[in-house]
Amino acid sequence: VLFITEVSDPQDFPNFRFIELYSPNKPNYKIVEGFTLKFMFGNVISLSINLNGYETDSNGFIVIPVDNPGTEVVNLMKLNAVIDSYGKQGTIDWNFVDGRANRIDYGPSSFGVNEWTIDTNVDLSSSDPGCWNGIGDCTNPLPAPPSPPNPAPAPSKGGKGGKGKTKTNRRMRKSKRV
Repeated sequence: VLFITEVSDPQDFPNFRFIELYSPNKPNYKIVEGFTLKFMFGNVISLSINLNGYETDSNGFIVIPVDNPGTEVVNLMKLNAVIDSYGKQGTIDWNFVDGRANRIDYGPSSFGVNEWTIDTNVDLSSSDPGCWNGIGDCTNPLPAPPSPPNPAPAPSKGGKGGKGKTKTNRRMRKSKRV
């Protein structure tokens, strides 16, 4: 089980916008089941995040930094089927800027505005990434960066001597000499 628990767009720190997901039965779990977050603006997918490779923390949470989450429908998909959502196409009673939406009870479910507490004019101190209704680490005030699905490759030493000179770089420098 994986569902959306918080959507945050703090007015004082717009760079800390995030979506929080929660899995009550899978702490420290690496996602491999084909989950995707799709953000809809009107009928257009504005952003799609493949969650394969992301990991829940020791309490079952994933905090994903995003841009402008309070004004777009957020669909949590599993193999192209919507399993949870925040927001509903054609309605605006869920839409907010500079605020926060916190799910009241366990999900997943089809979206109903009465299943969420939606506040506007909210600062980052009112958001609680990695904590939902008393579950999780409720002392961490900032969202953690997402777990990268694939670790970045180790930086190359660039050939002999570790000076960053590769054959390609040397060829490029030589070709610029005319």
